Amino acid sequence: MLFFILAGGYGKRARPLSLLKPKPLFPLNGTPLIRLTLRQLKKKGLKKGFINLHYLPRMIKDSMPGDLQIEYLYEETLSGSKILKQAAPHIDDFLLVVNGDVFLQIPVKEMREKITAEDCDGILLLRKSDGPGYPNVILEEGCYARRNKNGEKDGLMYTGTALLKKSFLERIDEINFFDTLDKAKFRVKNLLYEGIWLDIGSPRSYYEADVKYRRHIRAPGSNSLSKNAQISPDSVVTDSIIWENTTIGNQSRISNCIITGNMELNHVSYRDKIITKDHIYEL
Repeated sequence: MLFFILAGGYGKRARPLSLLKPKPLFPLNGTPLIRLTLRQLKKKGLKKGFINLHYLPRMIKDSMPGDLQIEYLYEETLSGSKILKQAAPHIDDFLLVVNGDVFLQIPVKEMREKITAEDCDGILLLRKSDGPGYPNVILEEGCYARRNKNGEKDGLMYTGTALLKKSFLERIDEINFFDTLDKAKFRVKNLLYEGIWLDIGSPRSYYEADVKYRRHIRAPGSNSLSKNAQISPDSVVTDSIIWENTTIGNQSRISNCIITGNMELNHVSYRDKIITKDHIYEL
């Protein structure tokens, strides 16, 4: 089984952070999100797949591990779900599709067993919505029927993960594959997911996702440190995300901040801020 990670979007809701790097590279506890996804896929036996690229493509390619077989599909213009059709000629049965801006523990085995046992065109991984804002997926007799775009709390929402048969992939003709589902007759069933699910949307939701992820893995300390992030002994930094190649020193006091990479901070005091080389934003 092959995978496809959708990673080409601009991440406009995540600005100013997404002006510096694409959302799939936002680190959780110091590790880029997309690498966390690829790491678990490899453990589950998926070592070959596709990643689409558009926004800051070189940054994504340069961050990839060398132990997987990845084919990169660069898009001059983003085509949304239509890009999945390019994978169809390369698969024998089905394709695991994952949005590049979410983190979850993907139940690959359970999804595969369900799509095989129930002879359907695909499996949508759904979860109960935490609140309004996400479209609800409406089911009839266990199959996808339609969406309610004005989603309500406790309704079922799409997690950004699906297992789709080749026959369905070949017929995707809309930017959002749900629009293809809405106008064509497919038997697409669902699997309910109750594990950790983190959406990297706005800077605030990213900050909260990092806190939840660190709690999930029981990470020590209160800060999320990327590669070559250093805090001097005379500085106090708490509950902050610090991207790569950052040094904080000379009695700095920082809490509840996102500090983007490649900078040196001295004699500063910040709380609830996004700190870039050029600007300070409210978090």
